[in-house]
Amino acid sequence: MSTVRSKFLQALGTPRFRDVETPWGTVRVFCLRGSQYDELQKKREKTTSRVRDHAMLVIATCFDPETAKPLFTDKDLDDLADGNAAEVRFLAEIAADVNTVEEGGPAGNGTPAPPTGAS
Repeated sequence: MSTVRSKFLQALGTPRFRDVETPWGTVRVFCLRGSQYDELQKKREKTTSRVRDHAMLVIATCFDPETAKPLFTDKDLDDLADGNAAEVRFLAEIAADVNTVEEGGPAGNGTPAPPTGAS
């Protein structure tokens, strides 16, 4: 296996996240894995609402750093979508940033990710 290939495949298995200080406490925002992204994309295709789209991204990526459990579940979707859109957008923009590869390499600091399907 080539060095570049093996390093790239190893990087794919290294979780990326960013701990964010918010007015409500620390939120750990994870980068989605491939299967998680596909699951989110299927849900996103069913809505035309930008706020619901942002809420779905928040549900899929935001975790409690102390427990590694999701901050929100699909049961919270209506509350998030019907609440203050600016607050939801705040977390969604961070999640979008964590899930984007920046010039010079990926963002985030990486430690074990929550189990697949935790969102």
